[in-house]
Amino acid sequence: MADIIRAKKSNYFVWVLLVLLIIGLAGFGIRSVGGRLTTIGKVGDEEIPIDAFARVLTRQMRDLSRRMGAPVGADQIRALGIDRSAIEEVTALAALANEARRLGISVSDARLARAITENPAFRGADGAFSKASYEFVLEQNGLKPAEYEALLRDDLVRGLLQIVVTDGIAPSDTAARAILAYLGEKRDATLVILDETALPEPLPEPDDATLRAWYEAHKDAYRAPERKRISYIRLSPEMLKDEVTVSEEEIRAAYDARADEFNKPERRVLERLVFRDRTAAEKAKAALDAGKTSFEDLVRAQGFSMKDVSLGETTRATLDPKVAEAVFAAPEGAVVGPIEGPLGPALYRITAILPKVETPLAQVHDRLAEEIALEKARARIGEELTPIEDLLAAGATLEEVAGETPATFGTIDFTGSEREGIAADNAFREKAIAVTRDDFPELGELEDGGLFALRLDEVVPPSPIPFEKVKDRVRADWRRAEIEKRLAPVAEEVRKTLEKGGPAAALDRGKVVELANLARGQPVPDAPPVLPERIFALEAPGAVDSLPAEGAIYLVRLDRVIPFDPETEENRRNLKDAREAIRLRIAQDAFTLFTDAARSHAGISLDQRAIDAVIASIR
Repeated sequence: MADIIRAKKSNYFVWVLLVLLIIGLAGFGIRSVGGRLTTIGKVGDEEIPIDAFARVLTRQMRDLSRRMGAPVGADQIRALGIDRSAIEEVTALAALANEARRLGISVSDARLARAITENPAFRGADGAFSKASYEFVLEQNGLKPAEYEALLRDDLVRGLLQIVVTDGIAPSDTAARAILAYLGEKRDATLVILDETALPEPLPEPDDATLRAWYEAHKDAYRAPERKRISYIRLSPEMLKDEVTVSEEEIRAAYDARADEFNKPERRVLERLVFRDRTAAEKAKAALDAGKTSFEDLVRAQGFSMKDVSLGETTRATLDPKVAEAVFAAPEGAVVGPIEGPLGPALYRITAILPKVETPLAQVHDRLAEEIALEKARARIGEELTPIEDLLAAGATLEEVAGETPATFGTIDFTGSEREGIAADNAFREKAIAVTRDDFPELGELEDGGLFALRLDEVVPPSPIPFEKVKDRVRADWRRAEIEKRLAPVAEEVRKTLEKGGPAAALDRGKVVELANLARGQPVPDAPPVLPERIFALEAPGAVDSLPAEGAIYLVRLDRVIPFDPETEENRRNLKDAREAIRLRIAQDAFTLFTDAARSHAGISLDQRAIDAVIASIR
């Protein structure tokens, strides 16, 4: 087992787990569920702490909010299946812990200490582990060192178990070569674009009778979708900001409080690759200087990803003096070192140089004044919350509320596709989508800190849009279709020329574009997005395809197929990366199957009362 702990391949899994753990600790809004409930159940003999379930639940809520671009409230936990997803995650973790205990897999205190001291989240200004930083980060996330170390030990054990299950997975080159042969193939093609300018005669202007006939024949294309006619009230900070005053003292104080944002010293964006000893570092630097390797290859050879070695923006003050002197004297793109640091000899690559920034107060004065005014206006909105709620609770209509408070009244025909005005706000959209005629207007919070309430007045079914309102659209649609129709004979002649292998440059009509080394999925300028897919569907050089679209006809001839060459230096790296990607995918699938089997074999028992208590405590 000691060999497993020392295995180089553990770096990847352990660091992933560490990063996920640190992120997962940042929970929010968890109230004490109190009572004697300490677990939500167990898998086999492994109990699932109630706090662990609460952390996973709130992290998944936060992650979903970020993906949706809108806050996810506690009332949506069950509707969106977040509770089921969180239970799936914590039972999987418990199943792995149970299986690790059954197999006798454990982590020594020394390995635990190394994981803590090597975690970048706990480094001080000098780049070395800082006990003060360690305790501060844990305190910010509501954890004591003993609690965190127990969580971390469990995660490290699971990482070792993952290595036990997935170590030795080594897919053959066949799959990687097949994937790259497909993705890496390129093609040369000739594209001829026929548009209105290629017509034998100018297109006549249609009369009303022609357009009305087109409208009647394509009436389904000119129908308004079902929409909700909604009345609403709105009170936003923007509406109240002119009613508040902002003093120069407040603006100066805000500027001083954000001095680090407006005035920054010269910075370097760095990557740091640490080696086990100076000899290895010097050997790597020599190979790099001789052009025998790249910095990226050196990083991969050490078992790291580029994300692992990134230090981000740094200043002289945040670096060891020896490191600062070297990197701040080097140009952008240079690699300096090896330099002895807190973690050992390292090479530093300067990926960007960021100049000193000095922003005087005058330059941001108006912006700060605006921000302070809006913040004060949000406070004013809080003062209006209770009066508006009381009016609504007393049965006042939205119109009456708007008449007695600073809120404004408005109406909107809502289909769900609108993205302007109040319909651009996700909280309003969510309510508008769900509202029914039986719903009582309730106050909601807008993304800008404002308030709103809405009422469904009427559901308007789909209906034809009168010809007069869509006449311009009808004219544009008719023109596109008529151009394509009249271009068809011209396109047929061009097709014959292309199929005979004639030079496209000799064509007297259309725009000719030579496409060289076109990659699969690469867009073609001024052409429909589907065109590259059509080019790669052609089976052999000389084949021609025709695509009518948007008032033009696109004809393309396949001239040459350029197969993927696995022997070039770049493609050898691509092949290596593809093999690793496949290996990781297989390993992930294998570990998922193992986890499911462990969970099923151990058996799961859950306390629904405890789960409900956690969900009820989220705010």
